Amino acid sequence: MSDDGWYSLGTLFPEAPFTFDADPMNARVPGQLVRATDPDTSTEAAASIISDLKELQDQVYRLFQDYGPMTHGALIDRYRGRYGVRSDSTIRTRCAELVEANFLRDTGERVVLDSGRKAVVWGLV
Repeated sequence: MSDDGWYSLGTLFPEAPFTFDADPMNARVPGQLVRATDPDTSTEAAASIISDLKELQDQVYRLFQDYGPMTHGALIDRYRGRYGVRSDSTIRTRCAELVEANFLRDTGERVVLDSGRKAVVWGLV
């Protein structure tokens, strides 16, 4: 946790230039796990997984190494098949952190879901 009370990815990826400032609306900015305006339960949740973050990110990254590009839905299914149950949000957030840290990227490919909506296909950088 930083001096200002934020949990930051900068400690996990010190080589990345995490120099983000919060905007006036106090929106979540890249590198921060919770906002100052989030309820105490959000801060407790972030604190509870902070020690597992690197392992969770490594697991997500390994899935991309093993399976190649995929959507969030495919990632969640494969994660659960290999590592067990985690919330959809936890898995998607680890993916977003890896995108932010330049380990994963939007491939530019889109697939149509059963709902008719399009989904981003994520892949290794």
